[in-house]
Amino acid sequence: MIEIEPLSAKRWAHCRSVASYSYDLARRWGADPMKGYLAGIFHDIAREMPEQQLLSIAAEHGYRLSPQEKQYPILLHGFISAVVAQENYGIADKDILSAMEKHTLGSESMSLLDKIIYLADEIEPLRCYDGVETLRRLAFEDLNKALLRGIEGSFDYLRTRGIEPHQKTIKMYEKLLKEIC
Repeated sequence: MIEIEPLSAKRWAHCRSVASYSYDLARRWGADPMKGYLAGIFHDIAREMPEQQLLSIAAEHGYRLSPQEKQYPILLHGFISAVVAQENYGIADKDILSAMEKHTLGSESMSLLDKIIYLADEIEPLRCYDGVETLRRLAFEDLNKALLRGIEGSFDYLRTRGIEPHQKTIKMYEKLLKEIC
């Protein structure tokens, strides 16, 4: 079992909000709503872990770190959250674990549930930023277009901070572009 601290009240509220929003998106798009809910509840279970603990758990589980993950270990929290959910809470469903793992960086191969959790994390009702209302509406009209716009917003945010997007996110974006065009 992995030692974890209880989540802060703010993080726990975010997880509940993502779970509820994931449930609704899953119902809209034909995914299993309970899988969406569970992935949402657990998606950030490792988000507040110290960087050294994230790196240590990743190493113990054979995770190959990218240069960005070495520089910003918080990027590992999706993978580590899936590990903690499996080891500490007995979550064995591969769909749930995949959605948790991919909710931070995405992937070139995203299932419907993966996409739902990724997007729900970005647009859940507690999030407040320019354009979020438009993304929320779009998420119920065209999931892939909402993802594409959300990723573009993330790229813009990273550029303003001088940070390169992760290769996994870039590949996800490129694949979505091909699917939409």
